[in-house]
Amino acid sequence: MRGTTFLAVIFTHTLAATTDVHLNVASNVLAMFFHFSRNTFFFLTGFVLTYANFSKSGFSARTFWPKRLKLIVIPYVLWSFIYWVYRFGTEGRLTAVPTSLDDYWNDLSRGVAAPHMYFLLVMIQVYLLFPALLWVLRKTTGHHRIVFAVSLALQVAIVATLTYYHPSSPWLAAHWWQAFTTFIPYQLFVVLGALVAIHRDEFADRVRGRGFWIFAALLASSALAWGGFAHRVYRGTSPLDSSAAFQPTLLPFLVIAALSLYTLGVWWADRRDARSVSARVIDHTSNRSFGIFLSHMLVLNLLMYVTVDNVPWIIRGVDAPWATLLVFVAVVPLTLALLEVLRRLPGSLYLTGRPRLPVPGVATVVAKWRTHRAEASGELDADPTDSAA
Repeated sequence: MRGTTFLAVIFTHTLAATTDVHLNVASNVLAMFFHFSRNTFFFLTGFVLTYANFSKSGFSARTFWPKRLKLIVIPYVLWSFIYWVYRFGTEGRLTAVPTSLDDYWNDLSRGVAAPHMYFLLVMIQVYLLFPALLWVLRKTTGHHRIVFAVSLALQVAIVATLTYYHPSSPWLAAHWWQAFTTFIPYQLFVVLGALVAIHRDEFADRVRGRGFWIFAALLASSALAWGGFAHRVYRGTSPLDSSAAFQPTLLPFLVIAALSLYTLGVWWADRRDARSVSARVIDHTSNRSFGIFLSHMLVLNLLMYVTVDNVPWIIRGVDAPWATLLVFVAVVPLTLALLEVLRRLPGSLYLTGRPRLPVPGVATVVAKWRTHRAEASGELDADPTDSAA
């Protein structure tokens, strides 16, 4: 799930960088559906935290916070600084960095150093609130359907308010847009992930063999989301505003998409062969998913920075949708390559979310290559009796 979700995030940002997000209807429809990635992130966060801690008798916020928060706060501070310095560099203001730390603080406090950094700011809030959520879930054991119903009702009220309410207070109106950097619009997905983690065996039993109905629900919710988008555009709302992440007509799709992806994970786990190439690719990608998330915007920005006649060189003469696909296909492997370098630097734990890897020598690289080649040809798995037969 993590690898798929992170790829969806990269595609979303690539789409925004290679199309007219203000007027292009097709790109905004795609962007609307790809909002599922951010909500699935929070679903996964709720799932992982609850899976690890719900049955833990010795859970304590005093030990949970220091252990977990440093793995989010430090990468957030570091990568916000990296993106902030990059922005100053592209604006020709690199020498002003030492005297402009107030500008950095502005980006850091609002989660806007890069388009995806708000996610870490929200994650910090989720981690701070998780002990309270865990307490509620333990106290309401046996009544989790009610917990879900309350969270769902709150979510409907939240997205409706964010979409249709226009604050009269000048201060509130100026900060209303920052709601997306708080945990509030994502609370349902954190709660849903937590509930699925607690009842994972029951949930898995319910979804097995029901792929048709899950797919039908996904199609129906997609139709509702698209219909709402089309209606808003028809009434004169811009495509960008019509595809906003907090449109109430999009909510059913976001919920079903997160559950569908989890269901796909259940299906995969039932059939997974740890020795297969696909399993290794997925494991490799999942292991690096957080680092991919942190660094992919740097790769994308660098690819789009050099222009010819005010058009990024990489898509000069290439029309949509091929421009989007071209950049996406370039960003993914380049980000993975960058990540392999970062994983071997001091501080890798905070740059990529994973411990530092040793720098391999030539002999190690050759040995691994020979092993992979032998595995691919089946030599290592061959039965000695086959030749005798």
